[in-house]
Amino acid sequence: MASESSMSTSVEQGNSSNGTSKMGQVRRAYSRTRQFTLEKFGKGEVTEYGPEYTRLCTKVDKIRSYTERISMEVSYLLQPNPTLRMEEFLMKRMSPTHGINLPHLALGDSLLSYGKTQEGMLGAYLSNCGTAHKGIGESRRKFMEETNAYLLTPLRAFLDVDLRAANNERKRLGILRLDLDAAKSEYRKCTKTEKLKQLEERMAIEDEAYSEQYQKTVDCYKRIVEVHERHLGYFKKYIASYSKYMQESVIFLDGITTTPQVTESDEKLDNTSGGKQDGIFTIGSEPRKAKAKFDYTANSDEEIPILKDEVVMVTQENDAGFATIEKINGETGKVPTAYLEFL
Repeated sequence: MASESSMSTSVEQGNSSNGTSKMGQVRRAYSRTRQFTLEKFGKGEVTEYGPEYTRLCTKVDKIRSYTERISMEVSYLLQPNPTLRMEEFLMKRMSPTHGINLPHLALGDSLLSYGKTQEGMLGAYLSNCGTAHKGIGESRRKFMEETNAYLLTPLRAFLDVDLRAANNERKRLGILRLDLDAAKSEYRKCTKTEKLKQLEERMAIEDEAYSEQYQKTVDCYKRIVEVHERHLGYFKKYIASYSKYMQESVIFLDGITTTPQVTESDEKLDNTSGGKQDGIFTIGSEPRKAKAKFDYTANSDEEIPILKDEVVMVTQENDAGFATIEKINGETGKVPTAYLEFL
């Protein structure tokens, strides 16, 4: 019986405590709402934020606005079509290894296939165009991947983590400011002497909580500004990647006109002296040394991968924009002529 009595007493005390706590929360919510309403009508007392906070708040708001805007516009630059952009986003979420579909690569494949069906200068030129488009496509793919990694991902993390945390601190400060001003208003209007001490204590507690949150928010905003300064490195990497993509595109396009083409005299030579051997036109009798301009990944068994700045010997060039090379280790295979710089 004694244990049951003590248990009953503790339960009653717990219920009483919970009831008091809930009443306190309701009373606090009511005072906030009342204070907010009075301020809207210009009748409530408002604690002004300090000049440092106001300056930082304006700066962080501007940082947030431009970061959101630039992040969105860079996404548009990489993929202007919103439908395809959403499709790529969903595919990437479902399959992280999903590659980016680029029109340059599809057009390059079509041009190469078409070039193989044509003879003479037309076939050679179509093949060179296809090789150039595939090179541009691969270069753009790398640019898009680097832009996502070096610029968009850090900017989105900045928005989703740092700025969101700062916004939460700001909201918390606003709530505590309402509590403080509500306490001040109630103290100012109080006419009962016995209640003044209680209101003074409440006002001191609210003021301490507000001051702590104020400093916490200011420190958070200062960190935001410091982190924002590091964005210079992100944009430098983005511009370096963009510049590399544009330069490589020009080189690939120049390769269309600088790659040896089939001429009318070549065709006459083929018909009279048998200069054509298995679809390959020998350009010069001596092997030529060349250096790889970019990395190249083989797309068939006949081709061979090479690394940027790797030095190879070119043994033959054909009319499809490819050259047969020999590496230092003796490996041989074909690579696009546009990827080579003759030494």
